[in-house]
Amino acid sequence: MEIVEMPEEIVKKPNTKPKYDKELLGIFGHLGNEQSKVKFIQLNLGTDELDLLGLVSEIPGSEQWSIRQLFQRDIDEDRVEDEIIPYFKDPSTVKFFNPLTIAVLPIDNHGQLCSDLVEEDVDVDSADSSRNFSHAYAVDGFYRVSHDAGVTKYGLLHWDTSKVKLIAIDGQHRLYALKRLLGVFRQNPSDEALGKVGFKSWKIPIVLVTLGHSSQIHSTEGLLEKTRGIFVTINKQAKQPTRSRTILLNDYSVTAVATQEVLDSARSQGIPLAFFNWRDYRDEPSEAGTTYLVGVDELEDIIKGYLIGEDADSSSEFKLTNDQERAVLWNEQATPPPLDSPPVELREAFRSRYRETVLPAVFYILYKIEPVASYIEYLTDIENGLKNDVEKHAWSRIVYGSDYAPENMETKVRERKHEFLKSCGEKKREMGNIYSRVVGLRAIFSGFCEFSDVYTQYVTVEPWLDLAKKFEKSFNHLFRENVLLSYELTNNVALDSSGSIINYKVDQVKKGLGAAVGYACLFISAEREYYELEELRDRVFKTMVAGYRRDLRPGVKEDYVGRPNNEITEEVNRRADSAAQKQIKRLEKKLNKLLLA
Repeated sequence: MEIVEMPEEIVKKPNTKPKYDKELLGIFGHLGNEQSKVKFIQLNLGTDELDLLGLVSEIPGSEQWSIRQLFQRDIDEDRVEDEIIPYFKDPSTVKFFNPLTIAVLPIDNHGQLCSDLVEEDVDVDSADSSRNFSHAYAVDGFYRVSHDAGVTKYGLLHWDTSKVKLIAIDGQHRLYALKRLLGVFRQNPSDEALGKVGFKSWKIPIVLVTLGHSSQIHSTEGLLEKTRGIFVTINKQAKQPTRSRTILLNDYSVTAVATQEVLDSARSQGIPLAFFNWRDYRDEPSEAGTTYLVGVDELEDIIKGYLIGEDADSSSEFKLTNDQERAVLWNEQATPPPLDSPPVELREAFRSRYRETVLPAVFYILYKIEPVASYIEYLTDIENGLKNDVEKHAWSRIVYGSDYAPENMETKVRERKHEFLKSCGEKKREMGNIYSRVVGLRAIFSGFCEFSDVYTQYVTVEPWLDLAKKFEKSFNHLFRENVLLSYELTNNVALDSSGSIINYKVDQVKKGLGAAVGYACLFISAEREYYELEELRDRVFKTMVAGYRRDLRPGVKEDYVGRPNNEITEEVNRRADSAAQKQIKRLEKKLNKLLLA
């Protein structure tokens, strides 16, 4: 995309605004109406100008951004090394790619996105007029865009490099590869491979996007939300994002927003991001193991399956179901926002209410329930105890997918990363076959759901956090006494006769291990005399029976050779019922010895 030669009166006139120390000239354009408009400038950059562009991960402090703001931070190093760089260096292949999409982002001195900034139309000044520009808009002191609405439609971005970063929101892997090659070229301008492909003379197509003007709330947060929207739009056209990535970017789903809130608040609640597979890197297998215990998609399944319920059918608007209203105690607010409020207002009101009601219970459970709490403490100790640059780079590579370690440190960083993953894998194995997997978390939150429903029905309505504390007291008591991993509770509920995990799906856990955990915790709780547990007990019993039927049928068929199928089935059912009754009575005998005062 080669830009036509600019008229002399545009190119040579200097910028008279001293507060802006850089400028780029290109072709101005826009798409959308006033509510959804995106303004952009298209241009080409020489390879020696690539330093003007950056990646989210290059911004100091960006690792502390919220999850919703980290959607483009991780870099797939293997893809860059094995696919993109070889393509760029291959003299036999045609070199062409779509423009890099670059967002103009205001950043403060701590590397955080600035807030409460407004992008406004401004008067054309003498410098604009001398360059034949007829329109201008700016975030005062950060950047200014002057453009021509006439035939030529040139646009000029001025910005303060100490306050504004030009960050790739699409094409970050290509940009990273180009910067790697630029580093090689600067070290060795005679590099043979780069010489053969004419790297020095390449012109890189880019599109600069300013976003705040189209934000409903005219703030940098709105600017970032628009950035995320553009990223989703671009990538939906290129390839369908994974479900996990879509959850992080989806602002129209109540359960997705609730999941985002867990991830956004995790670090401030003392839970390292390493606990979550927030980058969705299951396609990066490691023999050493992984740090995460739950993926983003699995976390959303827990939230909608056990905490707040499924979304409404519509995927084009933010709308709470009756179950979701009840979950966040929507109507118990002093002045609940109308449910027909504009989507942005309703979404932000839900975020606030969810943080007040459900979220404290989620974090209490994660931070207090064993053995999950011990594993989180282990990850926290690693993160707080990084002793040197090698360890910091290695941990950053695990958690964020990138670290920019110098080449002379690469071997040590890889080795330390492997050691970290191995130690975390070993720590997870100590948690046992069930609680080292997502089925364990499902069982915990499903059990909490059962516990809360029964307590609320038979005793009283209490805040989510108070219910979590009552549940934790029962759960940890049972865990310490080895009941939750006992044969009596797990056989044919979570494990089959060979010890393999069964009934691990979200709905299966409700009937299986989650129901058993909830039943056991309620059985021993101090308020047990108020509960009616027959329905929950029956659900656990039926799951046990189904498991025994599978186990017993082959033996019965041998014993009843030649007998009618209905007789075989009747005998299987009789034996399965008997075995399940014995198992659940043995479980209750254990529980009776552990009653809480």
